[in-house]
Amino acid sequence: MKTRYLFPHRYKNFGWILFGVSIVLGIMMHITNDLFDGDSLIVPFLAIYNDPFLGSDGGQFFQIIKTGIFDELLITGIIFGGVLVGFSKLKIEDEFTSKLRSESLIWAFYVTSILNVLISLFIYGGIYLTFLVYNLFFQLIFFIIRFHYVLYKSNKEMSYEE
Repeated sequence: MKTRYLFPHRYKNFGWILFGVSIVLGIMMHITNDLFDGDSLIVPFLAIYNDPFLGSDGGQFFQIIKTGIFDELLITGIIFGGVLVGFSKLKIEDEFTSKLRSESLIWAFYVTSILNVLISLFIYGGIYLTFLVYNLFFQLIFFIIRFHYVLYKSNKEMSYEE
């Protein structure tokens, strides 16, 4: 079976490390709200479009801005780590694991879509923006959890049969 769209298995461990560290730091940043305050990790950065939030000035295209990039690094770490975890080959990759992977991805899409509708209907105000940021990760996290749970469950059932 060809799996051209999957990363080699050796990337999975690096993905777990990147994903785990980024998630833990992201949770700590959200809870404490000052893990890395606005004065740390400030670098000049190219903004394709810079619109001052709640500002009266209009936005500008292709502008160099000085900004704290810790949250952007966490978002990148969670997404890249999650993609490596979810889409790296297993040691034994066959049609069954491919089926589990695709079913888990579809399931994660459905759950995320339902969650998006519920959030849009029942959550308002500033917390809604927080959920929109978390929404960047929902589908990937649900996919990883579901795929590894179903894989664990199927491996457990196979060991009982032997």
